[in-house]
Amino acid sequence: MLDIIHKLFKIYDYDKDDIKIEYIGIRPGEKLTEELFHNFEKPELSQHNRIYICNIDNDEITEDFLKEIDKFVEEENQMTKEQISAKMLEFV
Repeated sequence: MLDIIHKLFKIYDYDKDDIKIEYIGIRPGEKLTEELFHNFEKPELSQHNRIYICNIDNDEITEDFLKEIDKFVEEENQMTKEQISAKMLEFV
């Protein structure tokens, strides 16, 4: 992030000392990684070595999704509101 910030400073003609940067660390619930594919998606390399095509098996979506919903229904009584919200966002 710091490299991006310094490049933006240069673009907008700021010195590094013009704006104070405060390091706050990781906040609760902050994601450190991003999942690009679900377990039911089958990524395949395209003609470009950094671009994938994602094929989906509709039968597998239904089966896996229903299992996850069943598991969620069984466990939701022991979950906090935040955990329930996070799990629901996974479903979307």
